[in-house]
Amino acid sequence: MSIVVPAFRVTSAQLRPQLFSGDQEGTLGGPTLPIPRMGDRWAYDVSTAQLQLDLPSQEMVAAVTRATTEDALMIIGQPFLAAPLATGDGRIDGASQGGTTLKLRGLAAGAVIPVSAMLSIIHAGTRYLHQVVSGATVGADGKASILVWPMLRFLTIDAEVVELVEPKIEGKLSGFAGGKRTRNRIDPISFTIAERA
Repeated sequence: MSIVVPAFRVTSAQLRPQLFSGDQEGTLGGPTLPIPRMGDRWAYDVSTAQLQLDLPSQEMVAAVTRATTEDALMIIGQPFLAAPLATGDGRIDGASQGGTTLKLRGLAAGAVIPVSAMLSIIHAGTRYLHQVVSGATVGADGKASILVWPMLRFLTIDAEVVELVEPKIEGKLSGFAGGKRTRNRIDPISFTIAERA
Protein backbone atom coordinates (compact mmCIF):
# COMPACT_ATOMS: atom_id res chain seq x y z
CA MET A 1 0.00 0.00 0.00
CA SER A 2 1.37 3.40 -0.97
CA ILE A 3 1.78 6.17 1.59
CA VAL A 4 0.01 9.44 0.77
CA VAL A 5 2.54 12.29 0.86
CA PRO A 6 0.82 15.66 1.30
CA ALA A 7 1.78 18.46 -1.08
CA PHE A 8 2.58 20.70 1.90
CA ARG A 9 4.76 23.83 1.52
CA VAL A 10 6.10 22.58 -1.81
CA THR A 11 8.25 25.29 -3.42
CA SER A 12 9.32 23.40 -6.53
CA ALA A 13 8.15 20.27 -8.28
CA GLN A 14 9.36 18.95 -11.61
CA LEU A 15 8.04 16.06 -13.65
CA ARG A 16 10.93 14.35 -15.41
CA PRO A 17 10.60 11.69 -18.12
CA GLN A 18 12.42 8.42 -17.47
CA LEU A 19 13.20 7.10 -20.93
CA PHE A 20 13.78 3.52 -21.91
CA SER A 21 13.19 4.25 -25.59
CA GLY A 22 16.14 5.05 -27.79
CA ASP A 23 17.47 5.54 -31.29
CA GLN A 24 18.87 3.11 -33.81
CA GLU A 25 21.77 4.89 -35.48
CA GLY A 26 21.92 4.50 -39.25
CA THR A 27 24.93 2.78 -40.76
CA LEU A 28 27.22 4.68 -43.10
CA GLY A 29 25.30 7.92 -42.78
CA GLY A 30 21.83 6.32 -42.98
CA PRO A 31 18.84 7.74 -41.12
CA THR A 32 18.54 7.47 -37.36
CA LEU A 33 15.33 5.65 -36.41
CA PRO A 34 13.42 6.17 -33.15
CA ILE A 35 12.79 2.98 -31.15
CA PRO A 36 9.82 3.58 -28.82
CA ARG A 37 9.44 1.19 -25.89
CA MET A 38 6.62 0.60 -23.43
CA GLY A 39 8.79 1.29 -20.38
CA ASP A 40 8.91 5.12 -20.59
CA ARG A 41 7.50 6.67 -17.41
CA TRP A 42 7.74 9.64 -15.01
CA ALA A 43 9.71 10.78 -11.98
CA TYR A 44 8.67 13.72 -9.78
CA ASP A 45 11.35 15.82 -8.06
CA VAL A 46 9.94 17.72 -5.06
CA SER A 47 11.42 20.35 -2.72
CA THR A 48 9.74 22.14 0.17
CA ALA A 49 10.20 25.43 1.96
CA GLN A 50 11.46 25.48 5.53
CA LEU A 51 8.96 23.68 7.76
CA GLN A 52 7.76 24.66 11.19
CA LEU A 53 7.65 22.32 14.17
CA ASP A 54 3.88 22.03 13.88
CA LEU A 55 1.62 19.05 13.27
CA PRO A 56 1.26 19.42 9.46
CA SER A 57 5.05 19.63 9.07
CA GLN A 58 5.62 16.63 11.32
CA GLU A 59 3.01 14.64 9.38
CA MET A 60 4.73 15.54 6.09
CA VAL A 61 8.14 14.38 7.34
CA ALA A 62 6.62 11.22 8.83
CA ALA A 63 4.85 10.34 5.56
CA VAL A 64 8.00 10.88 3.49
CA THR A 65 10.06 8.82 5.97
CA ARG A 66 7.58 5.94 5.91
CA ALA A 67 7.40 6.03 2.11
CA THR A 68 11.15 5.35 1.86
CA THR A 69 10.48 1.69 2.67
CA GLU A 70 7.02 1.41 1.13
CA ASP A 71 5.82 3.42 -1.87
CA ALA A 72 4.66 7.02 -2.15
CA LEU A 73 1.51 8.54 -3.64
CA MET A 74 1.34 12.29 -4.31
CA ILE A 75 -0.94 14.69 -6.16
CA ILE A 76 0.62 16.32 -9.21
CA GLY A 77 -0.02 20.06 -9.17
CA GLN A 78 -0.98 21.62 -12.50
CA PRO A 79 -0.72 25.39 -12.01
CA PHE A 80 0.02 25.85 -15.72
CA LEU A 81 -3.54 24.97 -16.73
CA ALA A 82 -5.71 27.99 -17.44
CA ALA A 83 -8.49 26.54 -15.28
CA PRO A 84 -9.02 23.29 -13.42
CA LEU A 85 -10.65 20.55 -15.44
CA ALA A 86 -14.40 20.70 -14.93
CA THR A 87 -14.90 17.16 -16.15
CA GLY A 88 -14.37 15.26 -12.95
CA ASP A 89 -12.78 11.86 -13.17
CA GLY A 90 -13.57 9.70 -16.16
CA ARG A 91 -13.59 6.00 -16.97
CA ILE A 92 -11.81 3.92 -19.58
CA ASP A 93 -14.17 3.33 -22.48
CA GLY A 94 -13.43 -0.20 -23.63
CA ALA A 95 -11.06 -3.00 -22.73
CA SER A 96 -7.70 -3.89 -24.28
CA GLN A 97 -6.67 -0.38 -25.29
CA GLY A 98 -2.93 0.05 -25.82
CA GLY A 99 -0.54 2.41 -27.56
CA THR A 100 -1.04 6.16 -27.21
CA THR A 101 -4.76 6.61 -27.90
CA LEU A 102 -7.07 6.61 -24.89
CA LYS A 103 -10.86 6.49 -25.12
CA LEU A 104 -12.74 7.88 -22.13
CA ARG A 105 -16.37 8.07 -21.00
CA GLY A 106 -18.37 9.46 -18.11
CA LEU A 107 -17.20 13.05 -18.61
CA ALA A 108 -19.18 16.30 -18.63
CA ALA A 109 -20.42 17.14 -22.13
CA GLY A 110 -18.54 20.07 -23.64
CA ALA A 111 -15.67 19.93 -21.16
CA VAL A 112 -12.19 20.43 -22.58
CA ILE A 113 -9.26 18.09 -21.87
CA PRO A 114 -6.32 20.38 -22.75
CA VAL A 115 -2.93 19.55 -24.18
CA SER A 116 -0.27 19.18 -21.43
CA ALA A 117 -2.76 18.16 -18.74
CA MET A 118 -1.72 15.19 -16.63
CA LEU A 119 -3.91 12.22 -15.81
CA SER A 120 -3.49 9.02 -13.84
CA ILE A 121 -5.08 5.69 -14.65
CA ILE A 122 -5.78 3.27 -11.80
CA HIS A 123 -4.95 -0.16 -13.21
CA ALA A 124 -4.84 -3.27 -11.01
CA GLY A 125 -4.56 -1.08 -7.91
CA THR A 126 -1.62 1.01 -9.18
CA ARG A 127 -1.61 4.49 -10.70
CA TYR A 128 0.06 5.16 -14.05
CA LEU A 129 0.77 8.80 -14.90
CA HIS A 130 0.36 10.17 -18.44
CA GLN A 131 0.40 13.55 -20.16
CA VAL A 132 -2.20 14.60 -22.73
CA VAL A 133 -0.40 15.40 -26.00
CA SER A 134 -3.51 15.91 -28.13
CA GLY A 135 -6.54 17.15 -26.25
CA ALA A 136 -10.24 16.94 -27.02
CA THR A 137 -13.62 18.41 -26.28
CA VAL A 138 -15.99 15.94 -24.66
CA GLY A 139 -18.95 15.03 -26.87
CA ALA A 140 -22.63 15.16 -25.94
CA ASP A 141 -22.40 11.46 -25.04
CA GLY A 142 -19.75 12.17 -22.38
CA LYS A 143 -17.00 10.49 -24.40
CA ALA A 144 -13.63 11.71 -25.67
CA SER A 145 -10.57 10.28 -27.38
CA ILE A 146 -7.15 11.71 -26.53
CA LEU A 147 -3.49 10.99 -27.25
CA VAL A 148 -1.18 10.46 -24.27
CA TRP A 149 2.53 10.14 -23.50
CA PRO A 150 4.08 7.79 -22.64
CA MET A 151 2.37 4.92 -24.40
CA LEU A 152 0.24 2.71 -22.19
CA ARG A 153 2.25 0.09 -20.33
CA PHE A 154 -0.67 -2.31 -19.96
CA LEU A 155 -3.89 -3.25 -21.74
CA THR A 156 -6.83 -1.37 -20.26
CA ILE A 157 -9.79 -2.89 -18.47
CA ASP A 158 -13.18 -1.34 -19.22
CA ALA A 159 -14.39 1.22 -16.63
CA GLU A 160 -11.03 1.76 -14.92
CA VAL A 161 -10.86 5.16 -13.18
CA VAL A 162 -8.96 7.98 -14.93
CA GLU A 163 -8.04 10.79 -12.52
CA LEU A 164 -8.20 14.10 -14.39
CA VAL A 165 -8.88 16.63 -11.63
CA GLU A 166 -6.18 15.51 -9.19
CA PRO A 167 -3.80 13.19 -11.03
CA LYS A 168 -1.29 11.39 -8.85
CA ILE A 169 2.13 9.80 -9.20
CA GLU A 170 2.80 6.54 -7.41
CA GLY A 171 6.11 4.78 -6.95
CA LYS A 172 9.46 4.49 -5.22
CA LEU A 173 10.56 7.41 -3.05
CA SER A 174 14.28 8.19 -3.00
CA GLY A 175 16.66 11.06 -2.24
CA PHE A 176 15.22 11.90 1.19
CA ALA A 177 17.98 12.62 3.73
CA GLY A 178 15.70 13.16 6.74
CA GLY A 179 14.18 16.20 8.39
CA LYS A 180 17.05 18.18 9.94
CA ARG A 181 15.96 20.41 12.80
CA THR A 182 17.52 23.85 13.15
CA ARG A 183 16.39 25.61 16.32
CA ASN A 184 12.58 25.61 16.10
CA ARG A 185 12.34 24.76 12.40
CA ILE A 186 12.83 21.83 10.06
CA ASP A 187 15.16 22.58 7.15
CA PRO A 188 13.69 22.24 3.63
CA ILE A 189 13.40 18.64 2.48
CA SER A 190 13.61 17.16 -1.00
CA PHE A 191 12.85 13.79 -2.53
CA THR A 192 11.95 12.05 -5.78
CA ILE A 193 9.00 9.76 -6.52
CA ALA A 194 9.64 7.52 -9.55
CA GLU A 195 7.07 5.24 -11.13
CA ARG A 196 8.02 1.58 -10.81
CA ALA A 197 6.27 0.32 -13.92
